[in-house]
Amino acid sequence: MAISPPTHLFGTVFSVERNTPTKDSSGSPADSWAAHLSNLKGRFQPMSGSEAIRYGRESTRNMWRVFTAPGVDIQAKDRVVFTDKTSGVTTSRTLDVQETKNAQLAGVVLRLICQETQ
Repeated sequence: MAISPPTHLFGTVFSVERNTPTKDSSGSPADSWAAHLSNLKGRFQPMSGSEAIRYGRESTRNMWRVFTAPGVDIQAKDRVVFTDKTSGVTTSRTLDVQETKNAQLAGVVLRLICQETQ
């Protein structure tokens, strides 16, 4: 008997974008993000944040843990886009997928580790 993913815990709808390398008008490499998957459901948990000054620019890096159903074609280097409705403020967020794992979850849940840079 197969174990079903806990979809009742997946309360956030999100989409996935995939990078298609292209060239800009001058022939230089450029990133082009295209819709890959939509209307997926998952659970989003903020992990930690850090502040840094790199290359003369201050930035904030937030890490997120995302859980969704297994078997979904999400890869490291994809982007996850969702609307965060926590803390009374609605914010559109884009997270870069750093890692995907089914390990130790018996194939019941796909876990993503994502980074948001602001």
